[in-house]
Amino acid sequence: MKNAKKSIDTSAPGAQESQMGIATVGTKGQIVIPADVRAAIGLKEGERLIIVSKGRAGDGHFMAMRPHQLERFVEKLAANLSAIKRDGGKKK
Repeated sequence: MKNAKKSIDTSAPGAQESQMGIATVGTKGQIVIPADVRAAIGLKEGERLIIVSKGRAGDGHFMAMRPHQLERFVEKLAANLSAIKRDGGKKK
């Protein structure tokens, strides 16, 4: 995969740093995450990622996250659902 391009720093002052890059999907469906994006988030060779997609063919997107990030999201979601059930679904 030699089509990975240099990433662009898209962070705003005071915001969490973010990176954006360009990658090309290869014949086997593989993409290469640009090296500076991998470095910025500490992504190492061999790490497993969870891929979440949304949308339809030709008009969708996806994101990749580490398993522990999904676990944290699910825990927060469960806590919020518990609070809604506890409060009877009413706004405070």
